[in-house]
Amino acid sequence: REEVARNPRNAPNRVKLGLALEKTGDLRGALSEFRAAVTIAPTYTKGIRNVERLVSQLGEDAETVEAAPITTQQADELRMPLKKADAVATGAEDPHVKGKASVADMDFLPPDVKPTPTGRQCAAVRELPPDVQAFKDEGNGHVAAQDYLAAVAAYTQAIKSLEAQGLPPDAKLYTNRAVSHLSCNPPKYVGAAMDGQLAMEADPDWWKGYWYRGQAIFNMIKDRPASTSTSNRAEQALQAFRGCMQCASLPDSKRAEVITFKESATTRLMETSPACAQM
Repeated sequence: REEVARNPRNAPNRVKLGLALEKTGDLRGALSEFRAAVTIAPTYTKGIRNVERLVSQLGEDAETVEAAPITTQQADELRMPLKKADAVATGAEDPHVKGKASVADMDFLPPDVKPTPTGRQCAAVRELPPDVQAFKDEGNGHVAAQDYLAAVAAYTQAIKSLEAQGLPPDAKLYTNRAVSHLSCNPPKYVGAAMDGQLAMEADPDWWKGYWYRGQAIFNMIKDRPASTSTSNRAEQALQAFRGCMQCASLPDSKRAEVITFKESATTRLMETSPACAQM
């Protein structure tokens, strides 16, 4: 409950609270939290599965259970202590803010983003274990040196170390690795898309998970001929950009670019649809 009180728009925390309530026998309270998680992150698999499971158990009673409150005003009030940390945030969370990587296609990398009072760059501030932080710093150093394969390896070590200690995943490690995949020559789209998905699951409110997943999938199919597979990928890219737009952590200065890519993904979806291709 304390985690949810601190950040009511964190879907994984909502699911954790729901599971805890379910263990006490409070199925209605659990379902309310699961529905809140899905409201926050409509594509969050764990939230969706738990809603479906409890709806099946409760039957008609489930129709009277509403999602727990997640008002934006409440979330902003509870996040106030983070504003100071956000104001001093630097490239440590995104190595490209300090030293932008040099790659063939700069569309893969975000422009320098400075935190503003109306746009938070960080969804949460987390202190990593010393060994994990050391691997992350090593990865940041490799990015500054434009050695992206080495950066991927370092971030992978950080992720594995976190897993070995039984600690929750860190979304920013996944997005750092995702952008490193995109910066490779040639870009590693599949790896970037997977890391984007993992980041979305680790923190559904961290905009860069959706952003890098959308970028990876969109560029993966931008030159492919129309087919069912290509159309499905275009739909996945579109969903990622839509999810990005819904993140409270998305900086205002980034919204126009996300909207542009969302529109491009929509156009690509129409172009690659087998039905449209036959017209």
